[in-house]
Amino acid sequence: MEIWKKTEDLKIGDTIVESIISYPNSEIIASKGEKVSNTILTKFKNLNINWVKIEKINHCEEWEINQIFHEEKIKIIKRQVNRIWDEVIVSQKINLRKIEILSETFIKEIENNYGDLLAPNLCRIIEFDEYTFSHQVNVAVIASLIAYEISDENISFAKDIATGALIHDIGKIKVPKEILNLKRKLTDEEHNVIKHHVDFGYELAQDSSVNEQCILDCIKYHHEKWDGTGYRSGYVKDEIPLSARILAVADVYDALTTSRPYKNAWTPYQAVSYIIQQSGRQFDPVVVEYFLRIFGMYPVGTELRLSNGQKAVVIANNRHAISSPVVEVDGDYGIEIINLEKEKNIYIKEILDTVNSVK
Repeated sequence: MEIWKKTEDLKIGDTIVESIISYPNSEIIASKGEKVSNTILTKFKNLNINWVKIEKINHCEEWEINQIFHEEKIKIIKRQVNRIWDEVIVSQKINLRKIEILSETFIKEIENNYGDLLAPNLCRIIEFDEYTFSHQVNVAVIASLIAYEISDENISFAKDIATGALIHDIGKIKVPKEILNLKRKLTDEEHNVIKHHVDFGYELAQDSSVNEQCILDCIKYHHEKWDGTGYRSGYVKDEIPLSARILAVADVYDALTTSRPYKNAWTPYQAVSYIIQQSGRQFDPVVVEYFLRIFGMYPVGTELRLSNGQKAVVIANNRHAISSPVVEVDGDYGIEIINLEKEKNIYIKEILDTVNSVK
């Protein structure tokens, strides 16, 4: 694509698509295909050349944004999780093989779409009754990505984490529905009842001959906290299995970014900020570090203002530069994609996400 650009807006490295000739002596100022340099910029200024036709690069062609878990795939997985949970409710047994097959879908998605620039998709919850199944899927997406990253792409570990995440709240099938379906904030007494779901789930898994320790740990310990204030074992730091420490971050992130009858959803940026603040208290600092490699300090969807005054929206995260996302802006020539890791002269000046109040 070719576009006209003001010479004052040219960048070093822009490609000139038509030779620029000085009249009347026919001197070539810049040749077709030549890259803009400081020397060329000086010539343009001295000769009062104000506009130049250059090659408009689609930045997405320079580097690939890896979309993980496309929306349609997420919808299919959620329906499958729904069916599995219905079967557990009827049989009071967990068919682990069915869940493992579903977990293999997660791993294939990650293997096929992993890269330096990531844009993970999560389930959108449309109705209140969808929360349980959507939450399991979202936690599995987040947790399996962290596990894949933290284990140096260990497929087996990531698959076990995905499996555990898909049933981490399975014990809630034994919690009275009148408590689970309350459309208000729980009382302390009701919350104490809910806390038993980790024990119920662990017992149900054992009764179903689930022997994989990683999966059992996901179910029983995902509400433990790094500082020992979690439940129900009160474990501290490394006493908490790694799988549960990963799930704790994934669980809270999804819970915070989901609307409930008694609270508004936080923005992804707010939720990430909370997780950073709670690193070393509620969460394992190492797990938080790897979580940020996936979601960045400015997760997908975060609205920003850049140092050049443009409004931008984050569309992908840099695994190795967590504070320099890929953003989309409405530029002079339409939508432009900017990788802030590459554009050293442009930086984030302001976060435009508004703070949602909790009901």
